[in-house]
Amino acid sequence: MIRPSLLSLFLGLLLAAVPHAPGLAQGLGDLVAGSAPGAEVTLPAGQTQGRADVTADLVLRGVAGSVLVAPQDQAILTVQPGARLDLSGVTLQQSGQAEYAIFVDGGDLDLQDCRIEGAFQVAIYVGAGRLTMRDCQITGGTLGIQAAPGAEITLQRVTLSGQADSGLYADAAVLDLTDSTITDSGVNGLVALAAPRVRLDGVTVTGAVETGLWLQDSNEASLTRLVVQAQGLALGLSGGGLASLDGFHLTGGQGALVAEAAGGAVSLTRGKAEAGQGATVVVLRDLGGLALRDVQVLGGETGVYLTGRLPGANLARLAVLGQTGTGLFVDGIAPEGDELV
Repeated sequence: MIRPSLLSLFLGLLLAAVPHAPGLAQGLGDLVAGSAPGAEVTLPAGQTQGRADVTADLVLRGVAGSVLVAPQDQAILTVQPGARLDLSGVTLQQSGQAEYAIFVDGGDLDLQDCRIEGAFQVAIYVGAGRLTMRDCQITGGTLGIQAAPGAEITLQRVTLSGQADSGLYADAAVLDLTDSTITDSGVNGLVALAAPRVRLDGVTVTGAVETGLWLQDSNEASLTRLVVQAQGLALGLSGGGLASLDGFHLTGGQGALVAEAAGGAVSLTRGKAEAGQGATVVVLRDLGGLALRDVQVLGGETGVYLTGRLPGANLARLAVLGQTGTGLFVDGIAPEGDELV
């Protein structure tokens, strides 16, 4: 018979001899809680489980194979007001009941070289905070990124793919996207409502079932080097102020572009718009001003439909080709330009 004291010693030696699985020796919450403000923490290879609240500035660096999961929690990471989290080289995977990979509750989040995978309801939620992402991918889930009023979103070389609803949904948030891709969204690729400012440069949106890109009541929108392809409408601009679209290719099964009810001028230059059979390719209605220059409009039943209030509408070097019905339909306005083909 082994006495209790000897039994305890025996079990302690036995457990000490059993190797720990990589990444499971210490939970994420312990790693973060044990770090001083401003500290840099290296995550181990393999899975690190659990959740953590980031309440002060923190740097988390992954190594090859670093994976974060939180099977029993709503979010893997929460960034609190006044805190900044720099996270790089990590994969965040949905498992169990996690609804969010990262919930930004008024703090700042900087992601680099990261992947987020699985059926999160929202991979990254940003509420009145700032999100900066570079060289990252978000795959699957319902929403890739959701931004609440006051949030600021900056994406560079980011891919959002396969979301059941939308890749990016923003309400009254500032958007700045460069060289990024949104693909195969179940409903819409990108939706921005009442945005103070939208800047998209080198953005590609493909495979959306309904609308590729929808901007509503945006104060200012600058869209350059834009490629959008959708089964429904490629690009919708509704309400808001100034909007410029330069160097674009829009393709929509039910229409390439609808721009309407904007208080500011809309400028469309150096681009191509295409639509499927029976569709109106471009609809321009009730705008504060209109410049349409060096644009090709191809396919559809009607090429360009101009209607409503369009003061000073100017159409220059416009090619409207391949329609089964009317190329240019003008309803109650008088466009003027130096070359109309």
